[in-house]
Amino acid sequence: MTPDSAPEFPDDAERWQEWWAHNEERWLDLRTRVRSAQASPEGRTTTHERAADAVFLSQHVIPALIASLADDQPEAVRREALLALAEIGAPELRRADAADDFNRLALQAARSPRQALAESALVAIGLAGGDEHVRKLVHVLHGCGDGTAWLETGRISDRQRAFAAYGLGLASVQSENHDLRRYVVHHLDMTLAREPGAPDDVRTACVQAMGLAALPWCDRGTDEVDGRIPAECRESQLVFLTELVEDRREDRIVRAHAATSVARLLVGAPEAWREEIGTRLCKQFEDRRDTPRELRQSLALALGMTGDSDGDALDKRVRRDLEKAIASTDQPTRHFATLALAETAARPGIGAGEPLGAAASVRRDMLSQLARGKSTQRPWAGLALGLLGSGLNECGALPSEDASRALASRLGDARSPEEVGAYALALGLRQDGQERGAIEEKLADFAGRDEARGHLALSLGLLGARNAQEPLRTVELDSSRRPWVLRQTSVALAMLDDGELPARLSRELSATKSLPEGVGLAHSLGRVGGRAAAETLLARLQDPQLPDVARGACAGALGEIHARGRFPWQTHYAAGANYLAGTRLFGAGSTDGLLAMP
Repeated sequence: MTPDSAPEFPDDAERWQEWWAHNEERWLDLRTRVRSAQASPEGRTTTHERAADAVFLSQHVIPALIASLADDQPEAVRREALLALAEIGAPELRRADAADDFNRLALQAARSPRQALAESALVAIGLAGGDEHVRKLVHVLHGCGDGTAWLETGRISDRQRAFAAYGLGLASVQSENHDLRRYVVHHLDMTLAREPGAPDDVRTACVQAMGLAALPWCDRGTDEVDGRIPAECRESQLVFLTELVEDRREDRIVRAHAATSVARLLVGAPEAWREEIGTRLCKQFEDRRDTPRELRQSLALALGMTGDSDGDALDKRVRRDLEKAIASTDQPTRHFATLALAETAARPGIGAGEPLGAAASVRRDMLSQLARGKSTQRPWAGLALGLLGSGLNECGALPSEDASRALASRLGDARSPEEVGAYALALGLRQDGQERGAIEEKLADFAGRDEARGHLALSLGLLGARNAQEPLRTVELDSSRRPWVLRQTSVALAMLDDGELPARLSRELSATKSLPEGVGLAHSLGRVGGRAAAETLLARLQDPQLPDVARGACAGALGEIHARGRFPWQTHYAAGANYLAGTRLFGAGSTDGLLAMP
C-alpha cells in the first residue's frame, strides 16, 4: 500500500478498489503460494539451496540492510531498510549476530528529527519482535519521563504516541509470550480507560492495537468477567472493547475501530461468548438513530467476521441485519454489508441446521443485485459472489456454475474499468477455469486501460490455470513502464509458478535507466522472490550512484523476499478495518500515516 503501488485512480475512497487494496492479501496469500511451490517436490529449491539461501540472508542481505541504516544514508533508504529488517525479524537478526546493531540503529532513527524516519522506527521496533523493547514503546505511548529520556527529547508528540501503540500491537503479533501481551493490553487500557483526554489518534491506535494483542481464553461465563480489567483474559478484552463500542460519550471513530477489534478477538470464541458479543453488536447495529455512520460501517464489517451460515438464532439475526443494511441510504454501509453477508454465508457453522444453509439464498440475492442493482452496487455484488465462491472452495463445497456464468456474462458486457475489474476478480476468486476465455478476451480489449488490465491479469493468477502464462507474459513485456500493471501481472505469474519470472525481472531491472520502471520492477521482484531476485536487489541497494528512491525500493523488496510472516505487516491492521473511519494516521485519507509507510 505504498504511494507508488497503484496508478492514480479517481479520488473516491468509497469504490470497491479501496476495499480490495486493504484486504487483497487475505485472498492472494502470495507468500504461502510462492514458498509452497518452491518447497514442493516439483519445485526448484532443494534442501541444499534453501540452506545456501539462509547463509546468503545472514551473511549478505542482513549486513547490507544494517549498513543502509547508517546516519550518512538517505532517509528513503533508511526507512525501507528499517522496516525490511523488522519484517525479517529478531530471530534471524540474532542468528546473523545483527540484533544489537539493529536495536542501536533503530533507536538512533527513532531519535531523528525527521518525522517520517522516527515514526517508521517506532513501528519497526515493535514489528521486529524483540520483547526487550516493549517496555520502551510503552514509555513512549504514555509520553512519560522514561520515554522522553529514551528518545532524548523534551516532549513526545501525539503522533509518536500513536505510532508507539501501533508498534505494540505488532510486537504482540510476533510474540508467543502471553505475559508480554498482558503487559501490552494493560498499558493500552491505561491510555483508553484512565486517560479520557488522550487525543483521538492515540485512542484509535490503542483500540486497533488491542485487537492484535489476543490473550488466552479463561473459560469463564459471560456473567463472570469484569471488563474493567481487560488484561486478565480474552473474555475481559471483549467486554472492555464492546463497552467502548456501546459508549455514546466516546468518539465515533474510536468506537468504529473498537468494533472491528472486537471481531478480530472473537475469532475462535466459545459459542456462549460468540452469542453474547455478537448479540450486543447486532443490537448496536440495529439502533440506527444513535449509531454514527462510521460505527454502522464498522459494525457491518464486524458482523461479517462474526456470523456463519448455519441456522443458529444469532447467525440468522446477523444475516437478517446485513440484508436490511444492503438497502441503507449510506452507500459504504450498503457496500460493506454486501461483502459481509457473502462472507458469513461461506463460513460453515456447527450449530442448528445445515453448516452452509444460507449459501444458496445469499447467492440468489447477490445474483439479483448483479442483474437488477444500480450501477454503483453491481460491482460490489459481483465481488461478493467472488468471496462466496472462494469461501465455499476453501471448505470443500462447489460454488454454483450459474453464478460464474452470470459473472462471465456481465464481464463480457462491461465497458468501464470499475465493472471489468470487479467481475474479473470475482471469477478469479471463484477459481472457475471454464470462464478463463472471458477474462483473456477482456485483457486484449483493455490493453490501454491500466486499472482494468491489472485486475484482469491478477484474476488469471487466481484461477490457477498455468496455460494462462503466455498471455500474461505478453502483458508483462508491455508493462515495463506501467509499474502497477507490472506488479499485478508479476503476482499473477508467481501464483502460476512461472519459474523463469525472477530471472526475467532481474535482467530488466539491471538494464533499466528509468526511475519509475526501476521502482516498479523492484517491487515486483519483492513479491515473486527467488535467489536471482535477491542478488539483483542487493547489488542495486549497494550502488550509491542510483537514486535514493530506487535504492530504498530494493531494500524494501529484500525485506519482502525474506519476511518471516505469512502476510505483509500492514495486513494486520488493514484487513477487515474500516478505512473510511479515518484519522490523520489511519485510513483512506491519510497520506503520511501507518499504511502509507513502505
